[in-house]
Amino acid sequence: MTQLLLPGDANALGAAFGGSVMGWIDIAAAVSAQRHARQQVVTASMDELHFHAPIKIGFQVILRARVMAAFRSSMEVGVTVHAEDPLTGERELTTSALLTFVALDRAGSKLPVPPLLQASDDERLAGRAGGAAQSLAQAAGEAMRTLLGVALVAAGTAGFWFGAVPFKHEETVFKLGAIEAKGTVDKVNVPKPLSLGLVVAGTALLVLPGRRKK
Repeated sequence: MTQLLLPGDANALGAAFGGSVMGWIDIAAAVSAQRHARQQVVTASMDELHFHAPIKIGFQVILRARVMAAFRSSMEVGVTVHAEDPLTGERELTTSALLTFVALDRAGSKLPVPPLLQASDDERLAGRAGGAAQSLAQAAGEAMRTLLGVALVAAGTAGFWFGAVPFKHEETVFKLGAIEAKGTVDKVNVPKPLSLGLVVAGTALLVLPGRRKK
């Protein structure tokens, strides 16, 4: 997929708007996912997005998308964006992204997608990388849920029993080498109903399973 960066898609610095590039990435990835599934697809998430270099006005924007991994009803699609100087033909990687798409029927229900055929070593390596990226993303998401759940339960418990959430200990001395500092008590008053709500929300995060890609 190729675009020409015109002033309408550029900022005051003469470089592409990040939002415009994201839109092109979404379209390129959707076309790739739909070609694989041969069904209607929708964007479920943009798991990774990295801007490596700006795209200048007048440069050609070349997007390449490929299905990296296929699961039961979802697909991981990788997209790279290169900027090409129209006068020299020199290309530079400017953006990379990883998106998840889900195949749906007309009623909005999920549909199974065909397995990914990996004929070459490069394709098999890309498929393994897609599966590894999914596992890492799930592990990171579960770790964040746990940390947030513990923090909410702790804050709610402190607010319920003490009426406030302290986030500095009175006259605590912090030492870093020869440097010493004292912290004073700062409190946020928390009503008991709100405290109970924090405990319930934190417990739900710890107990209920998170969303997994299927």
